[in-house]
Amino acid sequence: MIPSDANFVMLVLARAEQAAQLTRELLVQGIIVRPLGSFGLPNCIRVSTGTDEDNQRSVEAMSKLAALVS
Repeated sequence: MIPSDANFVMLVLARAEQAAQLTRELLVQGIIVRPLGSFGLPNCIRVSTGTDEDNQRSVEAMSKLAALVS
C-alpha cells in the first residue's frame, strides 16, 4: 500500500489485467473505484474511503475477490 493522507487508498496489483478485473467486480458491488492507467499506473486502482460502514463494505468485498489477484 502507498502511504496517503487523502480520502482514498491506492492498491498496487501485479498485472494490469488484475486491476481491470478487480475494478469491474468492485464497481458491480457498489464500491467506488478508479483505474489509474491514465496516470501511467495500469496495475493500480484507487478505492475511495468513506464512512466506517463504507470502508467495512470495501474490505469485505475485496476479501471475497482476493482470489482474482492471487
